[in-house]
Amino acid sequence: MKDIKLTYMIFILVLCLASCGNKDSRLDTKGRSIESGKEVSQDTVNSKTEMVLSEESSISDERKSEPKIDYDLTVMGSDMVYATIYQFMVNPDEYEGKKIRIQGTYASTYDKNTKKYYHYCVVQDAAACCVQGMEFIWDNGSHIYPDEYPNEKTKIIVTGFFETYREKGDSYLYCRLKDAMMEVMK
Repeated sequence: MKDIKLTYMIFILVLCLASCGNKDSRLDTKGRSIESGKEVSQDTVNSKTEMVLSEESSISDERKSEPKIDYDLTVMGSDMVYATIYQFMVNPDEYEGKKIRIQGTYASTYDKNTKKYYHYCVVQDAAACCVQGMEFIWDNGSHIYPDEYPNEKTKIIVTGFFETYREKGDSYLYCRLKDAMMEVMK
């Protein structure tokens, strides 16, 4: 596969060199200028090819370091967002480990049984009659509630990785976004 990509990149580079330069830079199949008959050194071609491949590699490395967003709910209409969150709940295995981005309002709740606060990004459908929330853990969960969290009903965007879990002694399966980044909207 890499050989095919390299061959393709060299072909594109030669094509660019042949068509984009001045008339003295157009090459024949032996690397000679069509107009002047001068040969272009293989080192020049190799150097330019390495430059293109190096730039492509650095762009590729940047993209690899930041996982892509698998489901960006911020670009969907409210009915579609509501339906998508419903699908997360109905078919959680399908979304496990996927990077999700969601926009809504912040809400929190305290559970007496677990003695924990839970944090949510809440969305409504288009008619504003139905509400669903996606639980999230901000970063690694070390943020202090309520000091570091926004006020209730503050508009937020949350991006994190979908996971399911069970609370100790509870048979229900819960869904949330872990390692989440939270942005307060202005």
